[in-house]
This record gives sequence, C-alpha cells and structure tokens, in this order.
Amino acid sequence: MPVYYPSSSSGSSGAMVKIAAVDLGADTATIDFTSIPGTYRDLHIVFQGRTTESAVDAFFYVQFNGDTGSNYWDQYVYYVNTAITINEDEAATKGRVGLVTGATGRTNGAGVAIMDIPFYAGTTFEKTLRLNIAEMYSTGNLVVGMFAVRWGSTAAITSITFLLATGNFLAGSQATLYGLT
Repeated sequence: MPVYYPSSSSGSSGAMVKIAAVDLGADTATIDFTSIPGTYRDLHIVFQGRTTESAVDAFFYVQFNGDTGSNYWDQYVYYVNTAITINEDEAATKGRVGLVTGATGRTNGAGVAIMDIPFYAGTTFEKTLRLNIAEMYSTGNLVVGMFAVRWGSTAAITSITFLLATGNFLAGSQATLYGLT
C-alpha cells in the first residue's frame, strides 16, 4: 500500500485530509462517524481505545451504514508473546476489528488500530477493511495482530460505527477519520 502524507489540500493526489475526529469526554457505547462524504478514493482511520468492561481486554467491532444484518465476515490473527490466535466469523452482525484494554487490564493501557478501507465510495464491489492492531493488556503481554473485515454490500460507505459486545468505550478513547485522494 502506498504511503500517504498529511496535507491540508484535498486536491493533491495521495493527500490525506482529516474528515472528522472523536475524542470521548465520557464513557460511551459507540464511536460514530456519520455523513462521510464520497469525495475521496480511500478511508484511513487511526483508533485508540479502552473499555469499561471488567476484563483484561475485549474485542471491538465495526458496522457500516447502520447495517445490523448478517453481512459481515472477519478473519484475524494475533500474537501474544509466542502464542498465536487465528479465527474467523461468518455472516455476523458486526465485523471484529481489534482489541481494547479492559478495566482490569494494564493501568493506562489502550488498544490501537490503524485501518484502511480502499474504494469505500464505489458501488460495484463489496467493501473490505484491513487493519493492524497492538495492545498491551498487562506487563509482558503485548498483542500484535492483523484483522480484515468484509462487508457484504456494494453500497458506498457513508457512516462507520465502532462498538463493543458489552461495556462502553472509556472516556479518553479516540478515533480520527481521514480521506485519501
């Protein structure tokens, strides 16, 4: 994938333009990007978060355009020390996109994810999100992984919602959405 550099100009080829940012001031069930313009070629998301769930860590998920049907497929692999976890979900109601540190996890720890959605505004093919994650949920337990989500729709993506199975995203969690020209 090409390297993109931040720019304030949306007219330059390869420019990365901030569309929106969310910085949670209170614990919240979802992180939402709405009214995403269809004027960019690709989307890039930078995410950092933590959950209020009483666990060392927890998965978080994505839904596009408010779609809660069984239209998501995901596959992931992640490493903790020398242990490898590989799994997939088929025909799910949300796509699994990473791990966030839980309430009983490492103090001040957070999960991070860097996500790309190529050709999000196209209407010919189904959409695929790919991402890399990292999270340190306790001393000596650094998680590193790769996730992919396919959304079984050819609709242009106009909204993105991040959510948890239980609990809320902790205040201080944040995400930034960029458009790539």
